[in-house]
Amino acid sequence: MNLQLIIADSLAGDEKAKKIIYDKIYSTIYATCMKYSPTEGEDYTQDCLIRVFDILHLFTGDSVKHLCGWVKRICINYVLVEKKRKKIKISWEANITNVPYEESVSNELKYTDEEVQNAIDKLSKHHRTIFNLFVREGYSHKEIGEKLNIDDNASKASLYLAKKRLKALLEKADNKQENTTL
Repeated sequence: MNLQLIIADSLAGDEKAKKIIYDKIYSTIYATCMKYSPTEGEDYTQDCLIRVFDILHLFTGDSVKHLCGWVKRICINYVLVEKKRKKIKISWEANITNVPYEESVSNELKYTDEEVQNAIDKLSKHHRTIFNLFVREGYSHKEIGEKLNIDDNASKASLYLAKKRLKALLEKADNKQENTTL
């Protein structure tokens, strides 16, 4: 069995070749996804299968062992990125705590989603964009830099300033609320 020929046939649309590859990689994908995310492993398995077939043309190895190793790495990366995105989303929805940077909004302060969104809306467009890309959507500073055509250090600095401003806005709103209840 020549793996490269099977891959070439699969890329050309041969369903038998796709089935051969599927049979070779499915158990690796399933086991990897379930190991790294038991609760969502089945969903991730489907996502990883699609991902692998989408980028199969990038595989350069020549054995099933190499293919399985390559597939496993794709699965691990995919699951870890998804878990990071969900963790950020859960943190955001829970209270914008656990924001990954030095000047995070204080963990002791509790705000409603509406209060937080109102404060975010008051940020400059640039700071709001970077804050949303980093915190809500899980982009790295490098990715933000490429997306916005800025240096990744500029992205870090802007996020720092956005968080500092957001914290001040939330504390100001909190103080106003305390004064009206007194």
